[in-house]
Amino acid sequence: MRFQESDLLGAFSTDVARFDFVVSNPPYVSEADRGSLQREVRDFEPHLALFAGAAGLDVIDRLLPQAKAALKPGGWLAMEIGKGQEESLRERLAKWNSPRFASDLQGIPRVAAAQKR
Repeated sequence: MRFQESDLLGAFSTDVARFDFVVSNPPYVSEADRGSLQREVRDFEPHLALFAGAAGLDVIDRLLPQAKAALKPGGWLAMEIGKGQEESLRERLAKWNSPRFASDLQGIPRVAAAQKR
């Protein structure tokens, strides 16, 4: 295991598929949900760590092709997702194998995982 600070997978050459796993906790909160966040989160967490555009998918939309290029065949992508994003991600992961979603204790899908073909 190696930890690397990077803008998504930008620090790695994607001309060689080298990873078995890509695990990410990307920003996924939509701008429209800003007011519904807990004050402690909204006011003290870095904006870049929380918000990802109108639907909360801007960073994930950048991550998906980068992860696909960086993963070995059969490699897995797993990422935290926001409330209400499961359907959009099902569509985005349609060309991956075995897309799966895991829910939190409230039954809200919070993790998306899929395997590279």
